Amino acid sequence: VCGARVLDRRSGKSIDVKAKQVVNACGVFSDKVRQMAEPSLENMMVPSYGSHLTLPEYAGSARMGMVWFTNDGRVLYLLPWEGSTIAGTTDAPGELSYTPRTSASEAAFIIDEVNRVVSEPLSTDSVRSAWAGIRPLVRKPGSPPGDTKSLSRDHVVEKLNCGLVTVAGGKWTTYRKMAEDAVDKCVAENPALAHATRCRTLEMQLVGSDQTGEVCGGAFDRIVATLVDDVGVEKDVAKHLRSNYGTRALQIVALARAEPGCSVFARWTVRDCSLGCAGCTRTFRMWRQRWRSPADTSLPRLQLTYWHSARVFRSST
Repeated sequence: VCGARVLDRRSGKSIDVKAKQVVNACGVFSDKVRQMAEPSLENMMVPSYGSHLTLPEYAGSARMGMVWFTNDGRVLYLLPWEGSTIAGTTDAPGELSYTPRTSASEAAFIIDEVNRVVSEPLSTDSVRSAWAGIRPLVRKPGSPPGDTKSLSRDHVVEKLNCGLVTVAGGKWTTYRKMAEDAVDKCVAENPALAHATRCRTLEMQLVGSDQTGEVCGGAFDRIVATLVDDVGVEKDVAKHLRSNYGTRALQIVALARAEPGCSVFARWTVRDCSLGCAGCTRTFRMWRQRWRSPADTSLPRLQLTYWHSARVFRSST
């Protein structure tokens, strides 16, 4: 394997991309790529659906979360988020899908379990939004197909004879370790990468982290003070912008100053900024995160539909 043929869905054109090393990091769809390289391979991914509900803020505490065991021994949690409460998550087998959905039975299960621990009972009418994801549980290569004991939430790095390296499984919280193991595997076993160094992810900082120390010298409270004292943003809004954008919160303010109608910072609320209702945050995301469609705005970038799907629907029609 020395590259890939990719399809530009907007133009319909196919593009051949060549590479010294190809890494398959396709999550729950990893088997589809593995079997493109070697059709006889057994599946090692085992999809597991996890559903979540967004509930009113009063369903939980605004300052702390709750975790407990359900009647059937699973773990459920309530977590505060953007003026709402997130309840989840389930763990159910299912088929692969590009559009996983929360079933009515899963939603009812979560509501019933939440009602065991809250003082004010909830119903399905309390649900503001529901969504599901597919966990990439992985069966270690070489283990029997029916051996459920071999399922793991840890990640696996596999190299095929054709040179394709697959990194599968794992969790959001271990993404750096997954990257490190996959890159180091490629560097160690691919002679074409003999000149390359080991993975440096542990040394790399995220965007907005003041990598050079020139903006605030790592003292991020200075950003809050600047937004409050020099710009006039409310303190909770300033903290929200700092927490979500780091040093780039200052870029958002600079954009706002250049936009008609977005200069009254004192009127901003945390929800305005987190949900993109402040024009400058929309502009920033269009500029830096390459919005291309309404779906880009409402779900992966702004998480609007996670917050309150009905209001998002009303505002878009």
